[in-house]
Amino acid sequence: MPEIEEYYKYDELPVALVIAGMREIEQHGIAGFSLRRVANACGVSCAAPYRHFKNKSGLILAIIEYVNRQWSLLELQIAEAFRGDLRRQISELCIANIRFWTANPNFRHIILMDEAGLDDRQRTEKSKFFGKTRELISELCHAEGLDGEKEKSLAFMAQSTIYGATRMLGNGELKNTPESFTMLRHCFEQIFKV
Repeated sequence: MPEIEEYYKYDELPVALVIAGMREIEQHGIAGFSLRRVANACGVSCAAPYRHFKNKSGLILAIIEYVNRQWSLLELQIAEAFRGDLRRQISELCIANIRFWTANPNFRHIILMDEAGLDDRQRTEKSKFFGKTRELISELCHAEGLDGEKEKSLAFMAQSTIYGATRMLGNGELKNTPESFTMLRHCFEQIFKV
């Protein structure tokens, strides 16, 4: 993760606050989130965050949006690269998702944070993390004449495999090797064989 001070070169305090906010969530969770500590980490007054964000909820929403923007850039490229092969498109999005969360451990805390502490706008924004994958699963189910229960089941299996593999890669239980990703790709191909 870039150091907070790097953003000051470009006079980007809002971005620095977002980065510091991610660290705050990582260390203290949503329940213990403190704007005062975020401001302190950026070396600014306690009032400074309020010049850029309405309140703590506004900054947390900005953090979720920031992570979403990073992912959506990659997500669109993957979806486009495998256009025309829906099953492969979904499988490759799932693999890219695992690679993204593994390569960006600081973002993982955002996707895995407890939703109980989030407001409706934050929950809605957070749900966009898997939006394109869910959309394509829905498209696949519609094309195959599968019902809504099967669609929910496929989305659940994909998302839980993504979460599980990301966690296993993060704690070293699964080695970050081409062989592991070949195995994961095979798992997703089996899930979407419907």
